[in-house]
Amino acid sequence: MTNSLEVLQARYQEDETNIQQALVKLDQVRKTYKATDQPFLDEQHKVEQMIEFHKLLAAKIEADKLEAQFPAQGKH
Repeated sequence: MTNSLEVLQARYQEDETNIQQALVKLDQVRKTYKATDQPFLDEQHKVEQMIEFHKLLAAKIEADKLEAQFPAQGKH
């Protein structure tokens, strides 16, 4: 269990870096295109998806941590 939690935490940290890079790219695209132009909207959508996945991953990590602390009652 600990090993999979470590893998998830490593992925979480990697995703944070990727999100920061995507935000920088979004800022660069914003300087070239209007907020209504498709290239900007595409990049914005990509960043939003990355952030949503990041939130889900954080929730999974927290759930795994809790499960490790409090093993399920009644399992044989």
